[in-house]
This record gives sequence, C-alpha cells and structure tokens, in this order.
Amino acid sequence: MSRKARSWATSAALLMLIAGGALAYGHESGTLAIFTADTENPSAVFQGSWVVGPSAFNVPVASGNGQYFTWTAGNHGVNAEEVYFADQGATANCTGASYSNALYSGGTALGAAIATIDGANAGTSSDVPAANIGHYICYQVRSTYNAWYTATNVGTAVQVGLVPTSISYNGGGQVQTNTVFTIGYNHTPAYSGGDINVVVALGSVTFAGIGTVTGTFSKAFTCTHTSGAANVVVSGATVQVTLKGCPGGAGGKAAVTAGTHGTYTATGSTVTSSIGPAGHAYAVNQCNVAAVCFPIITY
Repeated sequence: MSRKARSWATSAALLMLIAGGALAYGHESGTLAIFTADTENPSAVFQGSWVVGPSAFNVPVASGNGQYFTWTAGNHGVNAEEVYFADQGATANCTGASYSNALYSGGTALGAAIATIDGANAGTSSDVPAANIGHYICYQVRSTYNAWYTATNVGTAVQVGLVPTSISYNGGGQVQTNTVFTIGYNHTPAYSGGDINVVVALGSVTFAGIGTVTGTFSKAFTCTHTSGAANVVVSGATVQVTLKGCPGGAGGKAAVTAGTHGTYTATGSTVTSSIGPAGHAYAVNQCNVAAVCFPIITY
C-alpha cells in the first residue's frame, strides 16, 4: 500500500472514531438528562407541568362530617389522586393552612379519574376523623405520578358536622318547672327521642340522651315528665327542652349562681341532622368531641 493510501485510511479511521465517540457521548448525555429531570429532581418545572393538577373546583358545601365538591382531573401524567386536609379549628378561612393530614394517600390514594369527594360516601368519603369534627376544614387534592405530584387547594373552609353553637335558658336566675333550655346548632337538627326526665345536680343539668349543661346550682332534684305536651321540641335550628314535673315549692327551685359560666356537652344519639345538598346528605350525630363543640352559657 502506498504512503498516500495509508494516510487516507488512517484519516478515515480517525474520523470514524471521533464520530462514534460523539454519538456515544450524545446518547449518554441525553439519558442522563432525562434521568435527572424526571427522577432526581421531581420538583423541577418540567415535572410540575408534566403532571397536570386538578382544576375547576366547585364551591364546597358541608356534607355529613365532611364536604362535597367536584373538580376536573388532570389529563396528563396522572396515575392517582391524593386528598389532604388542614384543620383550621375555629378559623373560618384557609389562610396559612398546612395540609399535613392525609385523607387518601399512598396505598389508599384514589384513582386518576376520580373527580368528586363526598361526606360518608364509600370510596370517596370526605368525612374527617372524630377529633376534627366541629372544626373548619380545608382540603387539598394532589394529582400524582409515583413520588411526583401537582397540588391544588380547594380554598374554602367549611365547618363540618352538626355543631351545638349556643345554649340559653329563660330561668331568670333559677331552674324550675317550665324553665326552657334552648340549644342552637349550625344546621337544622332532628330529634328521634320522646319525652325525657331532667336531672338537676349541684354542678349540672342533664337532659337524658341529649346532653348536659354544667353550672352552679343550689339544689339537686329530678324533674320527671309523665304526661302532657312534649318537653323536647325542634324549632328551626334549635332543640328546646322544657323542664316538667320538678318537685313542688322551694324544693323544686335551684338558684343559679350569678355571673358563672356553664357549657353544654352533647351525649347520646337522639339529636341528629342530615347534612348536605340533594343527593349528598348524610346523617350525623351532634358533635361532642372537639373544643368548639362546647358552647358557653352565662347564667
């Protein structure tokens, strides 16, 4: 082979080596770029725009011990929906809400096409745990793909559950026959019991199967309702309990210490409410767990 031919062959081989190296480098670089963007940096802008989040939420309304609302599911890169909630206590807005409570996540995440959640509805229940009932709750829905997600806050706080919000009485400084205690609620209640006896103690007044009002009373006795007009009635958003059959004379009058405070604590299951819009209403008992479910009365 001539020197000129050998020189040409050497040059061609060198060019092929350079081209092959460039192709190999480009292929490897591209692989690393995809791995880095999609796997190593899940919060990257690329990833956030790839997993399309939920949108178009309707205004949530109370439903059972949760809320009813719908949304439009993300249409790209979504394999599940997760739901979180923030307990805002007595705060009636979602400002500064921290969505740290998982309602559906991980192994309990909802399907990618789920676009509604409803109080007490199997599979998509928005009911919160007992300790959160009575509080204002905010929700967040996340469209997820493995460890990546795009979150959207629903943005409206709703007080969940049947909450006793006020307690008053017409006793004028004492408790006796015909004294009426009025318990107000955040939703229209229903009463499923009958006439009841009322027990007045030195520290409380107990409405059998309904609740107890704490306070300071000068005597202890039982008001036994035996006949006549019902002594428990529902009027609007209130339950009214009228004392009947208290002992006669001074023995059936309990003076109330002026200026003291009492609280109402719900008991039993006779006071309920069907909470929610048409087709999404679920029966719940009156709240007796969270601190906001203890209305205060000044005697």
